[in-house]
Amino acid sequence: MRLGLALALAALPATALAQPPAPPTAPASPVPLTAEESFARGVQLHQAGDILGAIEAYQDALQQEPQRIDARSNLGAALVRLGRYEEAVREYRRALEIDPRHAGVRFNLALALYKSALVPDAARELEQVLTLEPKQTSALLLLADCRLQSTRT
Repeated sequence: MRLGLALALAALPATALAQPPAPPTAPASPVPLTAEESFARGVQLHQAGDILGAIEAYQDALQQEPQRIDARSNLGAALVRLGRYEEAVREYRRALEIDPRHAGVRFNLALALYKSALVPDAARELEQVLTLEPKQTSALLLLADCRLQSTRT
């Protein structure tokens, strides 16, 4: 039996026995994404239906660039999708602090307020949307609904 083992070892190339074991490799640390990459990842996850992943990606983008209206608005939209309206309203308001004339963000704020049953607040935001974009049909229709609801109460 020893002879068989000796013959098997002798048949191996010399380098196979002479090399020391490879040192353990440390796991590669992930390279942090840029704000733009995090935002793009958020959009991708959002569209794929991974809302929690999208929220995390948008928050990563905002950590690096807090003034990104697109990331803040998309974060609000993701929060709305989860029914977290109060948080969404807060994000939309923060985006409007950066650009108060952003009609799209203001409309999304109005929708979040409307879904929160804060109809008078939604109506005020919709009026501002229509000041910025008078032909915004969705805002006109939603404002009409807000006014109908206010006459019923």
